[in-house]
Amino acid sequence: MEEKDRMWAEYDRFRRWIHHLENMISGERAGRLSFEPQELEKLEEMLKKGCQRLGQLRKRLGIAEIGLPWFQFYEIVEDGFTQFLPEQYRDYKVQIGPVKRKGWIVDALQLEKEGAPDLPALEIKKYADQVSDGADAWRMLGRMAKDYQKLICPEKKHQMER
Repeated sequence: MEEKDRMWAEYDRFRRWIHHLENMISGERAGRLSFEPQELEKLEEMLKKGCQRLGQLRKRLGIAEIGLPWFQFYEIVEDGFTQFLPEQYRDYKVQIGPVKRKGWIVDALQLEKEGAPDLPALEIKKYADQVSDGADAWRMLGRMAKDYQKLICPEKKHQMER
């Protein structure tokens, strides 16, 4: 078998394997599957290593680079989201996890702080999908913060009096 054919076969195998791991992890987050914490950690580590190998194969095969996988984007969100918010929210902790919306379980971002009232959750799948498709993660973080500010600080629309 020619070297390039072997690499394409390996690329396809890794792509299917990564898709399978992502489905397992998202099934666990949605409550359809259950893993021990150390098993889930191992699955996520395998997924990261698989994505790295897939990236290497992509480069060698000349396939256009795509954006970050969702789990890397989630890490960026957890680490840097609050810096895009007003000062009063910078000491809140960012939590990403499953929430139930309209009968569906979706991943959402929520800010938490001991002794503070609960803040609304922001669904983040659409943002993660755009980053996976190649959008800049930091710009997307800014867009998420702007949308979240609309949730937590809605503008009051005043009618003009005659």
